[in-house]
Amino acid sequence: MDKHVIKYFQDWIEDNLDENRKTKVTEHLNECSVCQIYYQKLKGVLEPVDISSEPKLTPDPFLPVKIENLIKGKETKPTSFAPVLRWSFASVAIFVACLIGFTLGSGIAETESEQYTSEVFYEYYDAFSQGGIGETWDYFSILDGGENEN
Repeated sequence: MDKHVIKYFQDWIEDNLDENRKTKVTEHLNECSVCQIYYQKLKGVLEPVDISSEPKLTPDPFLPVKIENLIKGKETKPTSFAPVLRWSFASVAIFVACLIGFTLGSGIAETESEQYTSEVFYEYYDAFSQGGIGETWDYFSILDGGENEN
């Protein structure tokens, strides 16, 4: 056989070939490396797997009841209050932190406002209440060391 015997693989693996064809395919497989590789790969895929090494699975005896409860809309597992408590605790903690922040912040603001309120008003007054050119001239002449002529 000069041609590859790939087309006979299915019949060869299932042992459906007549003796003459089976002998020719076996002889060709001994000589042709391409067909040997093809047959080895497919034989490895099609041979039954030894499942004795696989872990045994046991069915859940309560599976039908769980499915029925899911269909009916009932929840099979008990509800846990841990997420509710976690969110409640986080909310209380944030509230307490804000309350402490407001209390401390108002105390700081009162002390600072008493000290700097008059200074801030004077600075704003000076910045926004500019007089005419005469007052500006007087201001610069005082800065230069001159005296006010008025």
